[in-house]
Amino acid sequence: MKLRQCILKLILLTGGVFAREAIPFPGNADVTTIRVGIYQNSPKIFTDDSGNPSGIFVEILQQIAQDNGWALEFVSGEWYENLQRLESGDIDLMPDVAYSDARAQQFDFNKITVLNNWAQIYTTTLSDIESVADLAGKTIVAMRDDYSYVEFKHTLVAFGIKCRFLEVDSFEEVFLALDDRRAEAGIISRFFGLSDHKEHDVRLTTIMCCPARLHFAVTKGDPKNLLVNIDASVKQMRDLDSSAYYLAIEKWLGQSAEWHLPIWMRHLSTFLLALFIALILAALLLRMQVKRIRKKLESAQELVIQNQRLSALGEMASGIVHDFRNNLSPILGSCDLLLMHKEKWTDLTFMEENLSRIRSAAGDSEQIVSRLQQFYRPVEQTEKLDAVDLDQVISESIDLSKHRLDATYTVKVVHNLNARALIAGNQAELRQAIMNLIFNAYDAMPDGGSLILQTENRGDEVLFTVEDTGIGMSDEVRKRALEPFFSTKGEDGTGMGLAMVYGTIRRHFGKIEIESILGKGTVISIRFPLLQVTQSV
Repeated sequence: MKLRQCILKLILLTGGVFAREAIPFPGNADVTTIRVGIYQNSPKIFTDDSGNPSGIFVEILQQIAQDNGWALEFVSGEWYENLQRLESGDIDLMPDVAYSDARAQQFDFNKITVLNNWAQIYTTTLSDIESVADLAGKTIVAMRDDYSYVEFKHTLVAFGIKCRFLEVDSFEEVFLALDDRRAEAGIISRFFGLSDHKEHDVRLTTIMCCPARLHFAVTKGDPKNLLVNIDASVKQMRDLDSSAYYLAIEKWLGQSAEWHLPIWMRHLSTFLLALFIALILAALLLRMQVKRIRKKLESAQELVIQNQRLSALGEMASGIVHDFRNNLSPILGSCDLLLMHKEKWTDLTFMEENLSRIRSAAGDSEQIVSRLQQFYRPVEQTEKLDAVDLDQVISESIDLSKHRLDATYTVKVVHNLNARALIAGNQAELRQAIMNLIFNAYDAMPDGGSLILQTENRGDEVLFTVEDTGIGMSDEVRKRALEPFFSTKGEDGTGMGLAMVYGTIRRHFGKIEIESILGKGTVISIRFPLLQVTQSV
């Protein structure tokens, strides 16, 4: 790798602003010259140690150029540099570009997907990162303007997982940053990781994200009318098993099939002709079967990606349904009380208590809708927070949850404060989080038990604990309890309750810890910074 980097730097220094290598189309002096961006992303596209363009996309593109009488002029540079050149028209074509709606506003793409890709998270060899939640507080290195980096960053922000990000110019520099311990985790294209990870002191995790369709991209408006010809050539290659498309994939990804031809040594004199015909027919039949299987695999791969996206949407919707169900419960409970005790309708205190409970739960539901609309938007630094009395919010949450607590449950609220516990926050979000904790504790005590909610001043913080005498958790469950979509309740659980609690606490600058003993119960401790009386909210 160091030799390759030295050669590339020499090419850049001797070639001016960027290096070019033209591959002419033989036999025609009037061919169209196509300027193509190239960067280091082995095995898809890269410049080899001899300075020659190489990789899957390069070999496919060379066949397209031959089909259409183009001369290719490769322009070397970093990934983000070539994207800028493509947008300004300094180059005509950029291979290996992941399609997104945002990029479709900048560039035009060919219609047929060339390859499917996704990203994988690598860490240093001594790292204990095993899940997305483990990335909190860590430094993550990624290639600047990489599609997977942008998408994964949005996902982390959406779940309130705060990380530091280090941007570099190439995937090779991502691995180097892990080697040098400048970062604890890195986002790498799966193709590049398969090709180069063994040359570095890194470890592949089970964290995968951001499925993407890779295409050829051109300057907006397609001024040289390249895309129609590209799609025609790609389609023709994908319909032919022995085309440059499949040969390139087999060459660079090692996905070739092993062919074992039978040797008919004992029947050469009598059955030579019959065996030859049979062999030809068998080869034709096998070729047809391979073609059908390959098409099925490609269709299945597209279907898997689509299902992953639909599954993610469904899981997010399950989380919203989870919170809506919690808010509907006090509304329905209060309505049932009003209908059961019509004789108390003249009791203004009784009516006001139940209507206020309904109004509060409905208001929280409206907040859930607002949060859903802003699911991928991070909390703005200038967003105004109110001064919230934590004791009051806890009392309101208990009141809204009473309909689910029968006589076998004792709810004890202990206040141990030296002064009013004021924190900066959003009452509706905090109420929803506390109700989630209460309902989780309820579900953990199928045979009844005791639930204690306690607040206590700890210097410049307020400590809020939720303690139950339920079934408890194993260490494995406790470690994963805050992960999105992780649930031990089977079909009855969405895995979003504690994940949303975690997101709410992080947005309120708080910290959460879980202690649990299997068979004895669980204690959830939450710390919020106290709001000083003179502090501006």
